[in-house]
Amino acid sequence: MQTGSGTTQLTGLAILDGTQQLDGGRSLDNAGVLAWTGGGLQLGAGDASATDHSASLTNSGVLAITTAGSIAAPGSGTVTNTGILVADTGTGEADIDATLHSPGIIQLRSGTLALNGGGDASSASVAAGATLRFGAPAGSLTGNAFTLEQAVRNAGTIVAAAGTLTLARGASGGAFVLDGSATMDFVNGPSGGASLSFLGPGGTLVVQHAGAFDATLAGFGGADVLDVTPVSFASAVANYAAGTLTVGDGTHSALFQLSGSYAPAGFHLAADGHGGTAITYG
Repeated sequence: MQTGSGTTQLTGLAILDGTQQLDGGRSLDNAGVLAWTGGGLQLGAGDASATDHSASLTNSGVLAITTAGSIAAPGSGTVTNTGILVADTGTGEADIDATLHSPGIIQLRSGTLALNGGGDASSASVAAGATLRFGAPAGSLTGNAFTLEQAVRNAGTIVAAAGTLTLARGASGGAFVLDGSATMDFVNGPSGGASLSFLGPGGTLVVQHAGAFDATLAGFGGADVLDVTPVSFASAVANYAAGTLTVGDGTHSALFQLSGSYAPAGFHLAADGHGGTAITYG
């Protein structure tokens, strides 16, 4: 355990193998290569005498994750990545439960990387077979808000399982999953023939652009909500035929491809509370 104000600086090669604790306002600053090969890191825990249960990890070099484990934040913890964060965990899952701010690069090569503490990221890519997941921190049922600020290069799967995931510049290809009551907010839509699946009850897909949504929707229904913000509910009309749902207000319209069996009369429109149109089915 390292505790108390101050900074531990890492240069060259350092290995994280086993559980390490930072507390009392401590900062860990990696400017070299930090290889996370086992165990995990607890930010804001370990020192019962500390009055400030906070800690931070800053990476300006390479943070290489090759193991299942977690960066937990029992107290107040933040992770800042201005370098390169690479996750290559095989079939395992690495969880970052601290708040993550990443103006640097995130590369997910294999396994699952779960970003559960909220925050934001600029450059992110997901390889085929890998999963980028946004859920709730350990011990919590409540998710956080995370924003992917640039277009995501997605050849794998992106899952929103809790909280709100905003894709400010959309994403290319791959699969998207709404699991449970999470919200996935596309400021700009996906491209490249993606798919989006509703797996649990009460998922919300927010679409902030008009035109065709370039992802086939599967599993939509029940308590799920499709929130089309450009289409005014005051004059909204929906039509469904041959697997295509069109909703428009005379000025803006949006088109969605649906996989499965739907009846035109089953779609219901309501105000989304922000001037747009919320669509449900059932």
